[in-house]
Amino acid sequence: MTEKELKRQIAAVRKTRRKVCATKESAQAFLMRAGIVTRSGKLAKAYR
Repeated sequence: MTEKELKRQIAAVRKTRRKVCATKESAQAFLMRAGIVTRSGKLAKAYR
C-alpha cells in the first residue's frame, strides 16, 4: 500500500466515523448492524 493509498483510506475511515458518531441513534444503529448490541441496547453475548 502506498502512502497515498494509506492517506485516502484513513480519510475514508474518518469520514465514516463522523457519519456514524453524528448522533446517538446513528451510533446505536451501527452497533446493532455490526452485531455488537441487541435491539434493546444490551451487549450481544459475544461481547459480555
